[in-house]
Amino acid sequence: MFFLFQILYNVYGHLGFEIYPKGFHKHWLGKWINTSVAHNLHHKKFDGNYGLYLLFWDRIMGTLRKDYDETFESVIQNSIDK
Repeated sequence: MFFLFQILYNVYGHLGFEIYPKGFHKHWLGKWINTSVAHNLHHKKFDGNYGLYLLFWDRIMGTLRKDYDETFESVIQNSIDK
């Protein structure tokens, strides 16, 4: 089951668009779950968002990119507008 989860979450992380709903990144659970936006920021900038499945250590260690929340909202808004 974990192997299947790994594959599916890896695909999701590299999709290039977000499947979680608007506001998810600010929900008590969503603040700790890695999103496609967070993972794509990691690949684009390479200086933050190191978590694989969770944002726990990024939040604790201060490596969550400062523009994560803004980028998440922008990606969601752009997908709603289309």
